[in-house]
Amino acid sequence: MKFEFAIVDCLVERDGKFLIIQEGKPGRGSRYNLPGGHVDGYETLAETAVREVFEETGYHIELTGFLGIYQSVFTDKDLNVAGPVFLGKVTGGELQASVEHPEVKWVMADELLAMAERGEFWTKYPPILIKDYLCRGAFPLDLVSSKRY
Repeated sequence: MKFEFAIVDCLVERDGKFLIIQEGKPGRGSRYNLPGGHVDGYETLAETAVREVFEETGYHIELTGFLGIYQSVFTDKDLNVAGPVFLGKVTGGELQASVEHPEVKWVMADELLAMAERGEFWTKYPPILIKDYLCRGAFPLDLVSSKRY
């Protein structure tokens, strides 16, 4: 099983809506996901979240909380994806789609849950994450400790 442990995602909220991206990468069936991706060398988890949101959506964000560590195990794809998820808010930039992410949009929580119910998400945790966030909110950012040595 391939284990990709250096993945970071971000739930970006604005006016009660959440930012999602459509996956344009081969094998992902044009399903949706939260903005996020692989940690680059010498990058903290928080820096990765901010960079990935910008690269995938065109928005600059500020992280406002930590939501937890979420995991999707795809036994049929021999893939195990796990990583931290941050909460963020837009501070600038403009919405931009790309070849890798042909659609970027804001959805209400109930719309996200309905999309997940129809199997429109690449990973399985976005509906769990939304429910967790709406029930308990986010944890403080200092829950995640990053140090450069």
